Amino acid sequence: MRNLGPCTFLLLSFACGPLPAQSDVPGSKDHPLVSRYQGSTIIGYLEKNYEGVDVPSGPVITTRDGKYAWKSSERAEGQYTRICDRGPAGRNALEVFRNFQAPLARAGFKTLYSCELADCGNLSFHKFTAADGVVSGNRAQERFLSAKLAQAEGTAYVLLYVTENQNWPPEGQPANIRVDKGVAVVQLEIVEAKTMDSGLVSVDAAAMKKAIAESGRVALYGIYFDTGLAVVKPESKAALEEIARLLKAEPAMKLLVVGHTDTVGAWSANQDLSLRRAQAVVNALVTQYGIPAARLQAAGVGFASPVASNRSDAGRARNRRVELVEF
Repeated sequence: MRNLGPCTFLLLSFACGPLPAQSDVPGSKDHPLVSRYQGSTIIGYLEKNYEGVDVPSGPVITTRDGKYAWKSSERAEGQYTRICDRGPAGRNALEVFRNFQAPLARAGFKTLYSCELADCGNLSFHKFTAADGVVSGNRAQERFLSAKLAQAEGTAYVLLYVTENQNWPPEGQPANIRVDKGVAVVQLEIVEAKTMDSGLVSVDAAAMKKAIAESGRVALYGIYFDTGLAVVKPESKAALEEIARLLKAEPAMKLLVVGHTDTVGAWSANQDLSLRRAQAVVNALVTQYGIPAARLQAAGVGFASPVASNRSDAGRARNRRVELVEF
């Protein structure tokens, strides 16, 4: 059981205050970087040593397969914390949101994306996963922001979603997670970027050449895409440069560029997505780095060739990759 002692000094000073009258859920605690709105109670809590999150820099869109995704985002990976708070009585979503928004700005967080009310579209499609069956998000009261803070030890990302419970809770709901109609609710997600312990590292041209010579293939984890999309993100530049360097140093080499996904979503959608992502890599190498198109061929195998179990977050992260196969 984690220690749920008195309030400590936090970066965002608005959060300090007396502990709420009702108990937080067992094992939960405030985050040392961003804490709760004064008088709130933690009703949902999740902490992971390593997780990947798409932090939005643009609004919600509907993808080709009818799913929701961010129009644009940054990929953050590292220590992950998700906290769902029930606000105190008499404090609406607007007041709670503003009391997070201002201290985040003062602390140096740079806002990536924010929205309020109707401008948020359908943000509730993926929120309140920490409180399923507890909260019914009110789209007429929802507010959201994502922000990041550069620190010496790595970038910290915050995703803040505030709404008010739309419906009365079901009968018999435990008091420690019960949220009455109209009560403000906060979901706070924090990602503190770090290198995964097992070390999925980027490889340079020399390492790619060695791997291909030994096994005919090499797996890359430095090529990034937004969820559900096939546009190569700017953060992929270093990996693309190394692929181009390899191909220019080995003029006879031809490569099959193979896209791989995890098992989230239908097979047909994943197979199509993996092919489109592989083609996007090929297009980038041809148009941006002058590699002849005849030396590259795109292929997509969806989740047909995993290198780890898709039952865990870490396994799915390993399965989302681009491979280069010599032919």
